[in-house]
Amino acid sequence: MRGLSIYFLWFFVFCLLFSLLGGMVISLLNPDLAMGLLAVPYLLAMIATLYVFLKKQRQAPTTQQRLLLSFGYIVIFWLYSAAGIVSTIYYFSRQDAQIWQEFLANIQNLQFLFFILVVALAVSLPLFFVTSWFYGPQAQRMAAQMFKQ
Repeated sequence: MRGLSIYFLWFFVFCLLFSLLGGMVISLLNPDLAMGLLAVPYLLAMIATLYVFLKKQRQAPTTQQRLLLSFGYIVIFWLYSAAGIVSTIYYFSRQDAQIWQEFLANIQNLQFLFFILVVALAVSLPLFFVTSWFYGPQAQRMAAQMFKQ
């Protein structure tokens, strides 16, 4: 785990960068289409971090590394997203205190929390499996291509 910490940091930096760039592009799109592009910064950050991993390690991740990275990326992605949501709500609630009160009321509603949990799982599971797959067979192919002898 200690050796993977740098890759979690790289993932966070890439996720932040791609979210900022993607946010500018997504703001110009239809909201329905924008929701479909929610995972694009995650996917781009995952691929960029794999490239950094391969360059430094000169091999594909082991099975244990792959699972730890996949799970860690999901946790980072959701903590990053939750921090963004709360900070956005806080920013807009400075002008209208009712926004913060509504947010707190919704957080105490079990039906709302269950809905958030279902959405989080519906997004997290495919991202976990895609990351795990991409850091497995795809990473091995990339490593073989990058480091041909």
